[in-house]
Amino acid sequence: MLTRGPSSLETFLREAVFTNSQKAKASFCRREMDFMAMLAEARAAKRRASSSQQVDTHMPVEKVARPSLLEVADDVLHAAEWCTLQEESTLIRAIESAPHADWTPLSGRRIQNLGGLPRADGMVPQPLPPWARSLCDALVQAGVFDASTPPNHILLNEYQQGQGLPAHCDGPLYDPCVAIISLVSDGVLEFLPEGTDDKDNGHNAQRLHAMVLLRSRSLLVFKGKAYDECRHRLLPVSSRRLSLTVRRVRKLRDDTESAPLPAWEERAALARWLDPSPSSSVVGVS
Repeated sequence: MLTRGPSSLETFLREAVFTNSQKAKASFCRREMDFMAMLAEARAAKRRASSSQQVDTHMPVEKVARPSLLEVADDVLHAAEWCTLQEESTLIRAIESAPHADWTPLSGRRIQNLGGLPRADGMVPQPLPPWARSLCDALVQAGVFDASTPPNHILLNEYQQGQGLPAHCDGPLYDPCVAIISLVSDGVLEFLPEGTDDKDNGHNAQRLHAMVLLRSRSLLVFKGKAYDECRHRLLPVSSRRLSLTVRRVRKLRDDTESAPLPAWEERAALARWLDPSPSSSVVGVS
């Protein structure tokens, strides 16, 4: 039986299909390579733009006349509009330029520790960002902190609508002086004498040591009796709010004194420590 070889027409069609297939693959590869090149160029352009648009985080601490602090209760002082509008804008830009990974999410807020992570065995100090150093300098110049014992730590808090902070005390990790700068929107902070029932919810004002409206750009300072004998709580906020809690950590340690925890374990420990149940009195969370 004779087998018929492919006709010239069949050979032509096969070669045409093969050729078109190869051309299609080559065209696809070119498009894919072009896409990857475009993506690489876009990323490079973004990096160039990011490096050329540095955030201006200078806070002119020497040229601004600060309002006086007024005592609203024993050892609770407050100054409205302590920051200028320009300073607030600078601080917000600096805060919002931080990488997402710098934030630690908690159930009622998210936070950043600036200056190190306070722990019972001491804090390994880390350099403060320039804008944070400027803020600390301004608080020293205003007489909130002594120049011989300046603040070395800032806890940055971000609250969304409906979030707040249960009653707690800051405890012995810090010197008994706290400065809170409020940004973006207002909040209400209550001081409750020890032994006051958290479930009171402030309905009996006589049980409160103080209730302070924290306007955006205001400064609140509490120390002494308000620090040692009262707990404080932030009522749920009506809109996004940033606050900077400025303190001096008492005990510092060298980073060689103990082996550091892995990053994920450090974050987990921090979250457990800073995320109290509403019914507990917890140290060091604000």
